[in-house]
Amino acid sequence: FPSPIPIGKEEMEGTCDLMERYPGLMARDALHAAVAKQHRDEAIVSLDRDFDLIPEIRRVSPEQPG
Repeated sequence: FPSPIPIGKEEMEGTCDLMERYPGLMARDALHAAVAKQHRDEAIVSLDRDFDLIPEIRRVSPEQPG
């Protein structure tokens, strides 16, 4: 696993922004998405389809073939 990514002011502001734009999004999902956006990650690997609500983040299922 990669090293943990620190969470700072920008990530928290991004979390709040995502929660305002996508009201059904859970806080934890918004935080993960905000961190991914802030660090310009290409995708989030998750079974959680709630990430599909965020068009600027691509969700990759761990079940998908490589």
